[in-house]
Amino acid sequence: MPELPTVAESGVAGLDGFEVIVWYGLLAPAAAPKPILARVNQAVRKMSDMQDVKDRLAQQGAEVMTSTPEAFAQRIRADRAKWEQIVKLSGAKAE
Repeated sequence: MPELPTVAESGVAGLDGFEVIVWYGLLAPAAAPKPILARVNQAVRKMSDMQDVKDRLAQQGAEVMTSTPEAFAQRIRADRAKWEQIVKLSGAKAE
């Protein structure tokens, strides 16, 4: 989309090093028991290590990355803070 301006070209200040990383993940209710989360995480990691899964995702331009439930929760918190700042700096309003 060459006609689409970059963030810097759009005049949004304060976003040095702006980067968007798209990720997918599994979420559970906040009260989900930790042993259940650990079992699901272990199963997803096992599946993610399968070469045919890696190959299929690579064909779609995706890269397999796994983490722990705690690290994923931290990622969500960090991304939320980042996007809150971006929305504030952009002046976007819900209509």
